[in-house]
Amino acid sequence: MGIYPILLALQRIELKIMDKSHSDYIININQRYLHFCYSVKLLGYPPSYTSIAGFISMFVEQHQGSAKSINNIVSAIHVMCYYLKVNWLSEGEVYQLNKIKKQLHLNDNIAVRRRSPILLEMIRAAMINVWNLNDPVDLLIATMSLCAHNGLLRAQDLFCGIKVKHLSWDLKAKLVAIHLKPGKVAKDGCGFKVYIKDFLGPSFYKLILHWFNINKLWYQAELYIFPKSIQPTKAYPNQSMDFHQNSSRPWFLRCIQRMLTSLNLDSSNYSLHSFRAGGATDLFKVGVPYPKIQKYGRWKSDAALVYYRDEIEIATSAAVAFGNGVNNITDDFEDLKIER
Repeated sequence: MGIYPILLALQRIELKIMDKSHSDYIININQRYLHFCYSVKLLGYPPSYTSIAGFISMFVEQHQGSAKSINNIVSAIHVMCYYLKVNWLSEGEVYQLNKIKKQLHLNDNIAVRRRSPILLEMIRAAMINVWNLNDPVDLLIATMSLCAHNGLLRAQDLFCGIKVKHLSWDLKAKLVAIHLKPGKVAKDGCGFKVYIKDFLGPSFYKLILHWFNINKLWYQAELYIFPKSIQPTKAYPNQSMDFHQNSSRPWFLRCIQRMLTSLNLDSSNYSLHSFRAGGATDLFKVGVPYPKIQKYGRWKSDAALVYYRDEIEIATSAAVAFGNGVNNITDDFEDLKIER
């Protein structure tokens, strides 16, 4: 086999890389990096310790001292160097840059703002008080919400283009499996499956089964299960669904923000990732063992612990545990008079 076919194969792989969802971020960062280099009369590519360290220092200063994005910024510039086939920093320059990054992180005293979880009880409240499940659009929003929550899906998973053919059903066990495209967890081309089982009360299984029935999706393999909602116009006054197009992330986010506002909640405290956080939090609260939550949520590290967002529940559990551990001295302690 000659070298030419190998080069063609490599080019195809590179094109796939460029087609990834984060390519816009890479381009945006590098445009800003080049603008900075031009303004201070530095060469952008190949980069130097001075150009990158200067850029991330300026970025942190412009963002009130927040250094939480600098690793992603450096990575974006590194990726662009690969695309442009220019040399990256030397080992000595990387060492010096890492020292700067470490200091910027140490100087960062801005707290991480984590979005609040969307719990199952909130979705149920919306189904009672906000959404009309006889309306196709409201039913779609509720079904997508339960899918993201019950399956602990990342936003990118929910909008990866799930079609009818990607679902496997076990009607006897009341279980549905969703085959998702490769993403943050599955790096290979096989993707992965998320298994979601029915339970008491409103569940994704119940709603997606109803959704398939009313829209006659069972033998429509190439249709999207979460279709694009087409807004009414003068020519077409009724809102309709286009199952040949996938629903959009911005549209769904707007729908969820309206739902949260209707429940008298501050929608700015939530994002689409709040469904994943909410599903994990609900599992933690009912005592599901951590290894099972980790596996169900497809976490390869202990990052799942970040999703336990109910601080009061954690404090209560700790208090109960501490109380159970000191039962032998409780009576004596209660007899003490503590001055305030």
